[in-house]
Amino acid sequence: MKKKLLTMLLALSMCVPVSIGMASCFNGGSDTSSSNSSEVDSTDSTDSTDSTDSTDSTDSTDSTEQQEKKYLIKFVDEEGSILKEEEVKEGEMPVVPVATTPENTAEYTYSGAWDKEIATVSGEATYTWIVTATKNSYLIKFVDEAGETLKEETLEYGVTPVAPNPTLPDDTVEHTYLGSWDKEIVSVTGEAVYTWIVTEYDKEYTITFLDIDGNVLQSSAVKPGEIPSCTVAMPALPEDTAEYAYSWAWDKEIVSVSGEATYQLQLVSEKKSYTISFVTEDGNILQSDSVEYGITPVAPTVATPENTAEYTYSGAWDKEIVAVRGEATYTWVVTATKNSYLVKFVDEAGET
Repeated sequence: MKKKLLTMLLALSMCVPVSIGMASCFNGGSDTSSSNSSEVDSTDSTDSTDSTDSTDSTDSTDSTEQQEKKYLIKFVDEEGSILKEEEVKEGEMPVVPVATTPENTAEYTYSGAWDKEIATVSGEATYTWIVTATKNSYLIKFVDEAGETLKEETLEYGVTPVAPNPTLPDDTVEHTYLGSWDKEIVSVTGEAVYTWIVTEYDKEYTITFLDIDGNVLQSSAVKPGEIPSCTVAMPALPEDTAEYAYSWAWDKEIVSVSGEATYQLQLVSEKKSYTISFVTEDGNILQSDSVEYGITPVAPTVATPENTAEYTYSGAWDKEIVAVRGEATYTWVVTATKNSYLVKFVDEAGET
């Protein structure tokens, strides 16, 4: 066993330090055919190695080309204008450009987004920057003078808000109330607060005076509680007659103001009255009355003196009593008629 091992070591020391020699050594170096065979095998081995190296090199080149394949990636706006374009290796994430949006306005808020998700490159791609304009809305409030909210709502820019209709205090005889918003209500351009302002006014009423034909003589505002008066000149009155006296009067009593009022002139024709007197011959008044035109006065009953043997008394008015046409005085006239007697002279036999 030891002898065999020594023999193998000796053989190894004689081998050329190349692959062919190594093969010869392991084949024992016994004959030429073996050596030739080894050479062929060595050549085949070399060819095989070269072929393997060539294949590996080609595969490596193909792999490198595949890894470095690039695609055109575009970023554009909605009008198609290019924001950025570049070739990006397959599998890589493209670098997204910074795309701007319009500056916000009172009417619109602008936002932007790509039309699709940005993904790793697998082929040519175009990303479009989409700008969205969102119409702004604003809070509109209607409040009273104490700041209490009467109405509030959120409205889009450009819409005209509809104001509420607040209740006013009830009018009194002395005061009236009017309400208005502190500013004009306009279409929405931003947040706004409108305040309801209530104003108290001393109430005044229109008092109108008309003539007999309905024409305005005077019209003025008068405060409650005051008694109005017409201060303009009155139209001329018709001339009085024996029977009538004419005057102006209002169609109703003028009272203190508590509301609107109209007064109209009326022509008043008043039947005249006259003083009718009944007196004695001495001027002593027996009766004196105011009697309306056209009325026949009633004379008083007047006593006459008592008849005497000498006189018989009778009385009568100095004129006929007639319907009144003016002032009149009637006098009671007493007539004393001296009595006469028959005086006869007769004889004893009674013969005249």
